[in-house]
Amino acid sequence: MEYIVVCDFDGTITLKDTCVELVKNYARAEWRELDRLWQEGMHDARLISQMLLDMIKITPSELERFSRSMQIDPYFGEFRRELAAAGMELYIVSDGYDLLIEPVLLQNNLAGIEYFSNQIKFDEEGLRGYFPNSSNKCSKCGSCKLEIIKLLKTGRKVIYVGDGHSDRCAGLIADIIYAKGELARLLKEQGVEFVEFGNFSDVLSHMKSNNEKLLIDIGQKML
Repeated sequence: MEYIVVCDFDGTITLKDTCVELVKNYARAEWRELDRLWQEGMHDARLISQMLLDMIKITPSELERFSRSMQIDPYFGEFRRELAAAGMELYIVSDGYDLLIEPVLLQNNLAGIEYFSNQIKFDEEGLRGYFPNSSNKCSKCGSCKLEIIKLLKTGRKVIYVGDGHSDRCAGLIADIIYAKGELARLLKEQGVEFVEFGNFSDVLSHMKSNNEKLLIDIGQKML
């Protein structure tokens, strides 16, 4: 059975959440209350996201510089190269924004990775959010990772790597989950099996291990 690898972006590939860092640096202090409402999952994430964007005062060049300054997991580049050498497809799914993702990938020589995310554009009033991957059935996230993974899966098995609140639904469809942070806590509470990791070196080492029955064919492919 063929495997694909799907990774979260903020806090998984990047060391810090780019959206949180953006509002910390460029929005009014009231952003924390809106973030709390989003975490509760009781409100439309798209509306909250736009309210947060409305608080941000930033120019296109400032946003570009900010995005390029975000640091990534030092082992992610090697992880990507190993997957490519093994012929395994890699995708990024994010509840963040394209203008925060693309510059990070370019800055770290990672251009070409296909990603699915929300979008932001500048207009005369500031930042405008667009949500092409939202779900008609659920409004807890702007970008529905569950629906995206369903489209990517197409008869293949999915390895998912994530860390946060917006990754919780990926566990409903992923075959193997690598988790840390908030996602690891949520999966423990729900009794969902996962592999805890600290960085992408841990993930890569585990995937190469022939001691794991679930991953033995991946390990043989990558060794």
